[in-house]
Amino acid sequence: MSLSFAGVGALLMASAELFAMVKWLGVLYLLYLGIKMWRESGQLNDLEASGANVKQGTAKAFWVTLLNPKSILFFMAFMPQFINQTQPLAPQLAILFTTFLVIGIISDLGYTLLSTTSRQLMSARFRRLLHRCGAGSLIGAGVLMTVMRRPAA
Repeated sequence: MSLSFAGVGALLMASAELFAMVKWLGVLYLLYLGIKMWRESGQLNDLEASGANVKQGTAKAFWVTLLNPKSILFFMAFMPQFINQTQPLAPQLAILFTTFLVIGIISDLGYTLLSTTSRQLMSARFRRLLHRCGAGSLIGAGVLMTVMRRPAA
């Protein structure tokens, strides 16, 4: 959201080369995450027994979110309709930023609670299947991004 406010989204839309570079970095990152997740699915019990590293998980989520070009495009399309041109910009952006951040935190906490409690209700085989479905989705998204064209300006 901050990158979008700073104009990075407009820069990506204006520069075909920069957009393509970000797109291909995104493709490689999705493929990397998907392959890594697929490999981890066979070791889920070992990973759970060793205990999840909260710092690593948080850092991973931060980088995935930060490097997602679709987030920048979303905020470029979404936020301007809530900005009043006759009012000072900084307070409006602060309110929008804070609102979105609070909603995101509540949503993420809900998903965290759901995932930690549902782990006890699912068999190891079903969790492995879900993990592999997630990995396949990431790999599929990476492959789809290779054939997607840049949106018309």
